[in-house]
Amino acid sequence: MLKSVQYKGKLVKKLLLILLVAPIAIFASDSHSVNTDIVERTVNFIIFVSIAYYVLADKAKDFFSSRANDIKSKLEQVKELKAKSEAKKNKAQEKFDNATQLAVQLVEDAKSDINSIKNTIEDNINHDIKQLSKSLDEKCDIETKKMKKEIVEEILEELMNDENISITQDNLSTIILNKVA
Repeated sequence: MLKSVQYKGKLVKKLLLILLVAPIAIFASDSHSVNTDIVERTVNFIIFVSIAYYVLADKAKDFFSSRANDIKSKLEQVKELKAKSEAKKNKAQEKFDNATQLAVQLVEDAKSDINSIKNTIEDNINHDIKQLSKSLDEKCDIETKKMKKEIVEEILEELMNDENISITQDNLSTIILNKVA
């Protein structure tokens, strides 16, 4: 505030000096000048501009300095907003990259799991087929033995019931061995 008062005082002194010197310079010219009112108008204009400057200078300076401060504060806000936006963008990009990597990993894991399950199922099916084949072979063997036994029993029963045939123990053993083999 003190500086603006000192500045105004210097300005007023300069203005008064100009106002005092200007008429001297004007009247020092030729005496046979044209009769116009340009000199008076110029002096009046200078006085008007000086008074207008004296009255409006502080308000204009305050207006422009406050406007500059407003612009600076808005610029800072925009810079902060830009920095926050960049940070959010970088964080979102990082999350996107992580999600992409996770998705790729999940797809690879799924393929691996599918192959593992497929191999396990194939192994189980092959094992079941072998078991069924083995079981079928065993059942066939059992049925074959059962049929041989039934045939032997039928033959023995026929031989035993037939009175015309005399069979000794040795003959019976030989017949049975021949039929079983």
